[in-house]
Amino acid sequence: MWWRLDTIGIIPYEQYTTSEHAAMNKVQSSIVSTIRGYQVRLPFWGTECPDSNYHNAFTQLNALETQFMKDPDYRRDYENVLQMYLDAGFISEVTDSKIEGYYSPHFGVKKQSLPTPLSIIFNASSKLKGELSLNDYLYPGAT
Repeated sequence: MWWRLDTIGIIPYEQYTTSEHAAMNKVQSSIVSTIRGYQVRLPFWGTECPDSNYHNAFTQLNALETQFMKDPDYRRDYENVLQMYLDAGFISEVTDSKIEGYYSPHFGVKKQSLPTPLSIIFNASSKLKGELSLNDYLYPGAT
């Protein structure tokens, strides 16, 4: 056979490491069926969650606003994708003034394809010096 699944990172469950088994068990035990599909909790290493990263996310949002002022088409495309995410229930707007909680910094990457000329990338590795990112609290993916 000229191809194998392990060449694209798929290995049999029996070959998972102890850490991969733990992550898979956390994911499988958190699956909930909803009207829109399935919901799965993030596989945290333990019970700790990241501290509020509001100021870091706000700083990155300001940089994004600067890009929007320079490129109105980029802003329009970005707003269209965010609206699709809102309509689908993938994201929610923050309407209160509390700054507690984790905010996912994001940025856009232009694509050549239609109908979505832009992809929004949520940066779970974003962090301030001396702090941990969201990714630091989660089981890693397959290596």
